[in-house]
This record gives sequence, structure tokens and C-alpha cells, in this order.
Amino acid sequence: MGPDLFWSAAPRARHPTVGQDDWDKADKLYEAYDLDKGAGDIATTAKAAHAFPCASGRVGPMGFRLGGLMTILIAVRTEVDAALSYCGGRTAVHLSEAVNVEAPVMVHVGEVDDYISRDAQQAIKTAFASRPEAATTGIACLRRPKIQPHVGIAPTEN
Repeated sequence: MGPDLFWSAAPRARHPTVGQDDWDKADKLYEAYDLDKGAGDIATTAKAAHAFPCASGRVGPMGFRLGGLMTILIAVRTEVDAALSYCGGRTAVHLSEAVNVEAPVMVHVGEVDDYISRDAQQAIKTAFASRPEAATTGIACLRRPKIQPHVGIAPTEN
């Protein structure tokens, strides 16, 4: 299930980012996004997912960029079974709350990222490093291994 994060600001909007005008529109929506309202919307979705009779009752949010941040915030603010955050923009700003995630969490940050500074990346990695089940990995990083060996996770072969 994937809730539309921008339903109240731009219902059913689709914003292909093909030109600068499109990027400008997307940036305005992103900057205006109400994290607390969004977290409430997603928590409602998670609660509904827990109750689906045809599902396991387990919920594991996953998100990219803004969705990555929302994944962490939802994992703190509501009951989830696991969380997976990819390149969560502004996560470093919310670390005082983010480190209170009780569910297992995996946080991916891209080493070369135009939107998340190296200082912010390091703060995120440091904040989650003390969690035994947490793993911070680099994706889209051609200059280093995809999995950090210190977290004890190795790629599997199929």
C-alpha cells in the first residue's frame, strides 16, 4: 500500500520532472509538506494495514527521499514491525526523534548526494550505529562497497 503523501496539497497530481519548471513545482510541494500531518496520514494507513484480514498484520514502511524521512518518523510515532529508509532528506534534522525507533530499521544514504550533505550523512550513520540491528549502507556509491562490513551483512548470491 502506498499512500499519496501530497494528497491534500495537490490531489492526484503527477509531477514528471522533465524540466526546470517541474523541479520548481516539486520543490515547492516538498518545502510546504507538513511532516506532522503527513505522519498522521501515514499512521492511519499503517493502522488500516495492520487490520487487513487478507494480510499478515505486519507493517514495514519503506520510503525514498521525503518518504525515507517519513518512514523513520512513522517508525517512531506508530507501531510498525520494521522500517527501511532510502536517502531520507532532512533525516539529520530529526535525529533526536529518529533514534527512538523501536522497530528494526535499515537506513540507506548515498555517499554522493546533492541533497544530503556529507556532514548530515555522517550524523545519520553515527546516530544509528549503536543499534545492533541497524545497518547504514551506501547505495549508488561507485567508490566504495555497497554494504559496510562493520554491520555484519553481506550480499547474498541467488
